[in-house]
Amino acid sequence: APRQFDSGSAAIDREIKRLIQILKTRQLKENDFVLIDYRSRKLRHFVGPKIRDMARKILFDKDFPEVFSQKAFSEFAAMRISRAGNHCIALLDLDDLKKINTFFGAHQYGTRVLQIYSQTLAYVVGRYGGIAAKYGGDEFSIYLPMKSDRAKIIIEKELKPLLKQRLMTDKILSKRAVKRTEYLKKVLLKKKKPTQKEKELIALMRNFLLHKTTDGKLLPLFCAGLINASGNEYKKVMQKASELVHEAKHSSAKNITLAI
Repeated sequence: APRQFDSGSAAIDREIKRLIQILKTRQLKENDFVLIDYRSRKLRHFVGPKIRDMARKILFDKDFPEVFSQKAFSEFAAMRISRAGNHCIALLDLDDLKKINTFFGAHQYGTRVLQIYSQTLAYVVGRYGGIAAKYGGDEFSIYLPMKSDRAKIIIEKELKPLLKQRLMTDKILSKRAVKRTEYLKKVLLKKKKPTQKEKELIALMRNFLLHKTTDGKLLPLFCAGLINASGNEYKKVMQKASELVHEAKHSSAKNITLAI
């Protein structure tokens, strides 16, 4: 059962009052941001639903509440990178989201993929004191309090393998993939004269099964532009990160581009 609010607990009382004041004034400060990110979730049994709804609207993405909104991320990241210390920012661009929707046959499965990305990003980045946010249609931004070379290792060695595991073992996606595979074998491949559109779908489904390309290599889960951001202006950092993503998408390696 949910714990009841203990008005006699001075520490909890101060946190609640502070949280309510933050949400009423909608003034975002770094310490308040961290409070809401890490503490309000732990205090969810103490904070009423109205306060939680206000926090969600202000700070978190409306469609993917596991990550922050772009506005909240920009304010927080801008404050952090202006300080001394190690800071880095990355933009992550999902690969082939349109093809994912085509393969699964409905946009809801592309949304499911984005949900898995959101949950996994928030988990991995949060372990290192960073935050993740929804940046665009199929883009995410992350902030990590470290140099970009270390962040690259975390992205490659922790984030990518965990994403792959979650995508491949997700029950919703797996169940749909089985049905689409059956449709490919029982319907499309048995057609003597498939239309051009059906031929393209057959090729896509064959190549996309289990996230494999025609040469058997695993498709990259995303392209990323990663940049050291310490002492730089937020807008310039994000512009450079966007350029790095574009470079990564059009490179043969199609992986992570890094700016030191």
